[in-house]
Amino acid sequence: MAFNSKISLKPQSRESAKNPPALKVIMPGYTPDWSPSTMAKKPKGCEFCPMHKKGAGFVGDEFPEEARVLFVFAAPRPDDAVAQRPLGGAMGKWYARALIYELGHKRSEVAITHILRCAPKTGKYGLEYPTGSTKTDAEKRCRQYDGLQSYEGVTKAGGVLAWRPEIFMLTFSPDQVKNGPALVHLLKADVRRAFQLADKGYRVALLFGPEPGGLFMPHVFQVGAGGIRSWRGHFKLTQWGEMKLEEEQKGFKKASSWRRYN
Repeated sequence: MAFNSKISLKPQSRESAKNPPALKVIMPGYTPDWSPSTMAKKPKGCEFCPMHKKGAGFVGDEFPEEARVLFVFAAPRPDDAVAQRPLGGAMGKWYARALIYELGHKRSEVAITHILRCAPKTGKYGLEYPTGSTKTDAEKRCRQYDGLQSYEGVTKAGGVLAWRPEIFMLTFSPDQVKNGPALVHLLKADVRRAFQLADKGYRVALLFGPEPGGLFMPHVFQVGAGGIRSWRGHFKLTQWGEMKLEEEQKGFKKASSWRRYN
């Protein structure tokens, strides 16, 4: 596979890339305690979030030094919260095997973050992601942790704001694949594309599902737009801080900067 020759992309160096604009954070900045005992609960900054009592535990972001591609999920699953690690539960381990190890990569080559860092309840069709004002408020409050990362209870600065992804690609969510096994090969193809872009020097964020995808590509999920089935594999050059929360999406027009990876 190769880029469309009409598209000109230039990878940004980590030194020269501009810091993305900060999203509005409701809670004041501070360093939370992400020790194993508190991660089983939640950091203090989650106290006024509408998901404080509805979501289980807290899963900090994981950014290995060797990370080449960023996986962006809607939220951790309850067993991930128990394991206190992204993709740490049973479903997460299957996902890691199918999308990382079976494609010839190491776990350390993948950074992982979530739009929400606590685990919503699971229902018949997967995670019951919040809606309406609960969704918007929770997504906004969780941005206070975008500049931090955690592993085995050790917290340090970094996270998605320091990693600075520059290409955002849309693909299916874990629950969509679980309920439609035929989609697995398409999902693997998108992961391969993300690593191919990484081989060219780009920092790629792979958006798994409508929740993270809708923050960067809201027009895709409007009535008649086709959704992920029509837009998976498309990518956009943007920054993390350019995500559009729900109240900012009114009157949003189709973006011209989305491209198909051929």
